[in-house]
Amino acid sequence: MNVYLIVDHCKKEIADLKSKLSKIEPECKVYHSTTVEDALLLYVLHKPQLVFLEVNLKNENGFELIHGLLELGEHPNFAITTKNESFAIKAIRSSAVDYLLKPIAIEDLQFCLNRVQTMEYEEMEKQRMTELFLKLQIQKRVTIKNRVGFEVIKPEEILFCKADRNYTDIKLVDGTSLTTSTTLGSVVQQLTSKVFFRIGRSAVINLDYLKSVNRKDKQCLLSCNSEIYKLPMSPNRVQELSRVLN
Repeated sequence: MNVYLIVDHCKKEIADLKSKLSKIEPECKVYHSTTVEDALLLYVLHKPQLVFLEVNLKNENGFELIHGLLELGEHPNFAITTKNESFAIKAIRSSAVDYLLKPIAIEDLQFCLNRVQTMEYEEMEKQRMTELFLKLQIQKRVTIKNRVGFEVIKPEEILFCKADRNYTDIKLVDGTSLTTSTTLGSVVQQLTSKVFFRIGRSAVINLDYLKSVNRKDKQCLLSCNSEIYKLPMSPNRVQELSRVLN
């Protein structure tokens, strides 16, 4: 159910706008206020989707409501409702959703409400994509258990991983090493990037650092920071590696 707030000093015009809103959205909830102070309270309490604001209030400037809400950290959607066209430019500069001249035509009101719904959908999609992006960013981390807890590293920091029974030794590109009680298979499940390749039952390498493969000696060479690392490689993985690289 959508919630709206009407801010106007004229009770007749409040009733007219309420009636038109009810015709378009019979189940909507509409609050109203004749002062900026009361409007601030109603907004904070009910968080309306849209505020219909008469800027030329009795003894008050309706734009004070916008400034007040912004100072509270709120970001209201509002539509200017007035008989005076001279407020149009200021309304635009205040980022109003719409500018409705009184008497408000129901067609113009419908267009205004549709615009708000579109804006809300786009904002929801933006938020959803942001959350998805953050989730993907979080997933681009590898959790390495240790004796006191765990370490979180980026996959690209890993040079290679070697199994040692129920433990896994992890060599990082900065030259340091980690040992975890997690099996190699469990570590591999976290390495979803295609840059990692399993060269046998006991080792996984980062292909970005692959220097050469020796079929005769059944080993591959990794080069990182002027260091060379030799790792045993299963013969049946050599052909698969060649296919992957090509």
